[in-house]
Amino acid sequence: MVSEDQRTVLKRSFGELVKQLRAQDRVSIVVDAGSAGLVLPPTSGADTSRILSALDQLGAGGSTNGGEGIQLAYATAKQSFLPHGVNRVI
Repeated sequence: MVSEDQRTVLKRSFGELVKQLRAQDRVSIVVDAGSAGLVLPPTSGADTSRILSALDQLGAGGSTNGGEGIQLAYATAKQSFLPHGVNRVI
C-alpha cells in the first residue's frame, strides 16, 4: 500500500522524467489496481501533455493484481519493441 505522500512523490518523479523524453521515445502506463489496465498506450515522448494527464489520473485502487499488471506491461512493451532501442519496463 502506498501512502498519499509516496504517491505524490512518485507522480512528481515521473513528471520530471517526462521532461527528459525525446520525440522518438515511447511511454506506456499500465496499472494493476483490481485488474490490470492500460492507462496510456504507447505515446511519443513529445506528447508531454498527454503523458502528464495520464499520470495525473493515477490513484489508489484498493487491491492489486500485480501478476496481470506485469503481463500486460510486458505485452505492451513487446508491441512497441525497438530492435536497436533501449526497451524498459519500469
